[in-house]
Amino acid sequence: MYDDKGTTYQLLGRYGSKRLGNGKVFVVKYDPKQMQAKVEKIKLEDEEDLRVQTNWGDNIHRINFEVITPKLKDTFMLEVKKK
Repeated sequence: MYDDKGTTYQLLGRYGSKRLGNGKVFVVKYDPKQMQAKVEKIKLEDEEDLRVQTNWGDNIHRINFEVITPKLKDTFMLEVKKK
């Protein structure tokens, strides 16, 4: 979804426990001309994941931002807020 200037993309996410019903939605805004967002699903299956799994479920997701045209010096804007 682009804003009225056509430069910002919004990525919606959720945090909190879906199982406990306390999940909340958040929005990440970024410039798609500078970065590409990729969401990676991570399965929690190791013994050390048990505590996280109890609160978050069987999977978590990681958002990776990849710079499209890397420069020696640049400025990036990410805005994260509750929806």
